[in-house]
Amino acid sequence: METIFKTECIGKSLEAMGYYCGCPDCNPIPKISEQEKAEQDKIRAEQIRVYEAKEKIRANHILKVGDIFETSWGYDQTNYDYIAVVGISKSGKTAICQMTICETINDNEQSPQAYKQKPIFEPFGKTFKMRIYKEAGKETRLRGSYFYCQDSKRLDSFRLVLPDDVFFETNTIFGH
Repeated sequence: METIFKTECIGKSLEAMGYYCGCPDCNPIPKISEQEKAEQDKIRAEQIRVYEAKEKIRANHILKVGDIFETSWGYDQTNYDYIAVVGISKSGKTAICQMTICETINDNEQSPQAYKQKPIFEPFGKTFKMRIYKEAGKETRLRGSYFYCQDSKRLDSFRLVLPDDVFFETNTIFGH
């Protein structure tokens, strides 16, 4: 004998108290038309095409002075650090780098909880060495310890910044 229990949704009562009810009765799965689905598929295909084109550029890039690299970190928020290549060792195994600045762009249509940033080649502070590594058919990356927060150091891996790349860093009032 099979017993099926059906409970009554209390979603309206929860919403009145400021809580969100996620049950299927209060939040049914939205139905989209074939035209909307086709438009979403077209947007998704374009995003994939752009991503793959950028990955190809990164894979074929030859490291040079003036390149900018980025890393992101943070728990429950996103922070970015940007470094500039100011020299390359004679062996070609290490890059001499410095921190670099970014421009904050105020047209952030994505979210007021994040700053839209574009790194700029304006190195500052102490120089440091980063190991250059590249797996076959993959992009060049930099890895090592770098200065951040005055004399503190962090160990991280950095990825090449392309000219049209922008980054969204959590606004400090929304992080810890």
